[in-house]
Amino acid sequence: MTTAPRFTAKTLLSQSLITGIALSPDGATLVYSRKTIEKGKYRSRLWRVAVDGGRAERLTHADAMEGGPRISPDGRSLLFASNRQDEKTSQLWIMPLGGGEARMIPGFPDGVSSAEWSPDGKRLLVLAPGGVQRYVVGKKDDPTARVVNDVFWRLDGVGVLDQVDAVWTANANGIGKPKRFTEPDIPVLQAIWSPDGKRIAFTADRRPERTLLPLEQAWSISAGGGKPRPLVDFDGTVVSIAWGPGGVAFAAFPPGLPTWQNVQIRIADGRATRRLGADLDRPAGVYGLSELIGGGLESPIVWLDRDNLVTVVTDRGIAAPWRFGLDGSVQRLVDGTVTCVALAVEAGRVVTIASVDGAAAEAYEVEGGRLHAITRNNARWFAPFHRPSEPVSVPATAGKPAVHGWLLRARGSRGARPLVFHIHGGPHLAAGPTPGMANIALADAGFHVISLNARGSVSYGEEHARALYGVWGDPDSQDLLRAIDWAVRTGLAERDRIGILGLSYGGFMVHWLLANFPGRFKAAVSENPLSDTVADLGASDSAAYLDGGVGLGSFPEKANNWHARSSIYRIHRNHAPLLLLQADDDLRCPPVHSEIPYSILKMRGRTVEMVRYPGESHLMLLKGRPDRRVDRIERIVGWFETYLR
Repeated sequence: MTTAPRFTAKTLLSQSLITGIALSPDGATLVYSRKTIEKGKYRSRLWRVAVDGGRAERLTHADAMEGGPRISPDGRSLLFASNRQDEKTSQLWIMPLGGGEARMIPGFPDGVSSAEWSPDGKRLLVLAPGGVQRYVVGKKDDPTARVVNDVFWRLDGVGVLDQVDAVWTANANGIGKPKRFTEPDIPVLQAIWSPDGKRIAFTADRRPERTLLPLEQAWSISAGGGKPRPLVDFDGTVVSIAWGPGGVAFAAFPPGLPTWQNVQIRIADGRATRRLGADLDRPAGVYGLSELIGGGLESPIVWLDRDNLVTVVTDRGIAAPWRFGLDGSVQRLVDGTVTCVALAVEAGRVVTIASVDGAAAEAYEVEGGRLHAITRNNARWFAPFHRPSEPVSVPATAGKPAVHGWLLRARGSRGARPLVFHIHGGPHLAAGPTPGMANIALADAGFHVISLNARGSVSYGEEHARALYGVWGDPDSQDLLRAIDWAVRTGLAERDRIGILGLSYGGFMVHWLLANFPGRFKAAVSENPLSDTVADLGASDSAAYLDGGVGLGSFPEKANNWHARSSIYRIHRNHAPLLLLQADDDLRCPPVHSEIPYSILKMRGRTVEMVRYPGESHLMLLKGRPDRRVDRIERIVGWFETYLR
């Protein structure tokens, strides 16, 4: 009998991913960006394939990172971003879709972030740095100092926001200088053309208060230039916009940015807006993270026709395309256990990047309630290791709801095995059926792994998510402890062989559980955790969001409430071996959150180890240097093999 190979950390070096898609105007051709790891470095090239089937053809061959494909309105040319000229910055390039030499669009010395064709194909709408250094004193590449007067002045994975993206246009023929349309000191997150090409819509926070807490709105400006004006009257925070045959639509949080509330799909109704699918108590967007799909947290929204939009909605961890009709109707377009992370629509055809039953992602056409594979050259590397996750549910008890999650069983076992509970970040995210690579490696090493969507998780209704507001750690701890009892009662685990693993808010929960329920866990791993809310107020890139997200009130007026959510004051009670994984350049949950608990436990003689990853940011598991991602997984598995067996 042939034994399937074991998934190990080094398996990820064989990974390939689809990271961007574009359809030709007739819907017949798909262009996609395929990311691989070659000689320890990431590389990404563009490929073309017929949607109706056929062999994929590679279009670009540069030793570079290339992505963001966009096909011209006449279907003849391909626009994309590439760092083939300078590894540190991406520039815009255009090549014949049928193949041939690419030419660069000049005029963007600091690189570009994204670009779109105008409806007539003559101009490009570009997001690129505005050209003004906001904080630097002296040379931008060797500053004497930085003078900071903003709260929101840095961003994880980017660094100090000396420059921010502005809206530009450039001629598609490359002649002439690009023209900047928005101020260089106001960050713009998305920009699109109106269907007639006469106006440009974009998302930005233009209030003076944006330097404290950015809350993006939808704006428009004439394609000839002028003063921006509000696109609609809406006080919520706009996540993404789509301007199509039926008007202006957008995905947005309600006013006040209550992140536990569902991201809504809204349509412009004159100056006002109305919500579509108001009875659907589920959020638009993708709320799970996995290296098999290249990330998560996207909120794509596209027009299907004059009367319908398509977006991804997450329901009980499953992220699938849904249709939203202007008449208020909603319809899930794909059955099954899927995770979809992108959408493209042309000529009535809908294409998505999807993981099906926990497999590595491919490109699929959405048709008749099913996904029909278009690409087949991206998921093969993972096929020998693929095993679907199983949905599990912890029954409701008095005053506490049922809790759903996903189980990845230990390789070759259905009985009791050491059990690791994986806790997702956010906190208002959701674990889905597509597991992360560390979980897969743990399961193949002989551990059951449960990713639990305790209270605070989205995609189970707003009431389930709101339960965590202001009381981080309390309701979700209760749910996790109930899940442990359930796992022991059902024969899945033994009470003295339970471990916990978490990143970001998941790391917060690892420390919270160790501090408040000592003796309940045999081993633990936290990654880029949050352990001191007061420290986070000053050290995090998202400090301004913390008060609203945690609901603790102001500081220092309610300092006791802030301290109550900080595990560092009780972490000394923990005796379980703890591994701390920390990215040195993490601006979301900076190293201080690992350093304080490490020092407390180390000085008390506890088993604790801290591993630092130079130059890496918060989501190193997705974007980190390949050798560091391998090291991360090996250490997680090794820690539990040593202390949880």
